[in-house]
Amino acid sequence: EREGFRAARPWGWAANGDWFYAVRAEKTELVVLGVDGGGPPERVATRFPSANRNPVWGPDGRLAYMSERGGGRRALVTRDLSNNEERELAARLEPLDSVTWAANAKALVAGGMDPKSGKRGWWRVDAESGRMSELFAEREFAGEAAAAGFLTADGRTLFYARGGEVRARDLVARTEERIATASRFAVAPNGQAVAVAEAERVVIHSGAAWKDTVNAALGGATELSWGGRLLAGKESQLWTIDPLSGQVRVVRVPRNRLPGVSAHPAGDRIVMAVGETAADLFSVRIAVR
Repeated sequence: EREGFRAARPWGWAANGDWFYAVRAEKTELVVLGVDGGGPPERVATRFPSANRNPVWGPDGRLAYMSERGGGRRALVTRDLSNNEERELAARLEPLDSVTWAANAKALVAGGMDPKSGKRGWWRVDAESGRMSELFAEREFAGEAAAAGFLTADGRTLFYARGGEVRARDLVARTEERIATASRFAVAPNGQAVAVAEAERVVIHSGAAWKDTVNAALGGATELSWGGRLLAGKESQLWTIDPLSGQVRVVRVPRNRLPGVSAHPAGDRIVMAVGETAADLFSVRIAVR
C-alpha cells in the first residue's frame, strides 16, 4: 500500500483469483476570478498542485488554505499573491477540519484535533511562526468536526456552531451567547453581524441580543462566507447577498466549483477551489493457496 492510496468501493475477488479495486484521485486547484464574472479564472500557482481546498482571504489580502499531503493529512498553508510567498505553518492538527483568518490578520483560526491532548475545537495559529494556542477545545468534541470558527480583532470573542446552534463565546469570561438555530453561518469582518443559513432563507442577525434581522430569499444554502462580500453557495452555484437589503445576485462561476469560497477584502475578487474526482479501475492477480 503506497502513501496516499485511496481505495474506492466496489472491490472484490473474481473466481479466477483476480482482485479488482478502484483508486480515487481528486484533482483540485485554486482560482481567482472577478465577482462580476468578467474574464477567465486565474490559476493560483502553489507548491503542491492538485491538492488544495477551502481557500480563505484574510483582512490583509493573504490567502490561507488546507493542502493534502497524503495519508489523509492536511497541512495549513498561507500565500501572499503580491509576492508569491508561500508558507506551510507548523501547526499540527489531525484531522484539520477548517481554517479562517482572525479579524486582526495576525493569526488563523484552525479547527481540528490536537493529537497530543486529545482535544478537538478551535486553535489560534500565529500566521508567521505557526505557533499554536488553544482558543476553545474539549475532549468531548472528539467525535465532531470543528467547523469554521471566527475570532474578533480583539481576540476575545469566538463565533462557532455546535449542536445545531450558532454561539458567541467570550474567551475571557468563559460565557456564551446563543445567536440562532443553525449550523452554517458566517461573521461580518467587524464582528457586528452574523449570517445564518436556514431552510428557506439566509438571515443576517445584528444589534442588541442579535435581534435585528435582514432576510434574503435564498433557500438551501450549504455554505456562507463573509469577507469583502457576503457569499452564499449551494453545490456549484454561488450568490452575493447585500447584508443591508437582503438582495441576492447570481455570480457566474465554473461548473466544477468545489465547496469553499472567499471574497477579497476589497470585494472585487473571489477565490475558490475547482476540480474533479476521477477513479481508475485496476486488477491484480494474486496466487491463492
